[in-house]
Amino acid sequence: MLHSMGTFPICQKYKNPEMDRLIEEAKSETDLLKRKQLYAKIQEIEYEDVPHLVIHNPLTYRTQRSWVKGWIPSPIFGNAPYDSYYYPIYKSAD
Repeated sequence: MLHSMGTFPICQKYKNPEMDRLIEEAKSETDLLKRKQLYAKIQEIEYEDVPHLVIHNPLTYRTQRSWVKGWIPSPIFGNAPYDSYYYPIYKSAD
């Protein structure tokens, strides 16, 4: 999300050598307290640089008839049934 070689920063043309250095240091730090401090500094830089905007996705509700079977909630398809696989869904005879 923030390292200059990451997918989003490359697309956004975001590059901050200090951020890259801190991320590299934090991901290999084994001392929990030091690691927390490094990530706190990373968050401060992110707050100041604003490399991207985090947009809230509203909660959606899903309703279905009791005779619809086979649908399984999935974090991959959070907007189901609009973007889910339909193959396992079927109508029961009940």
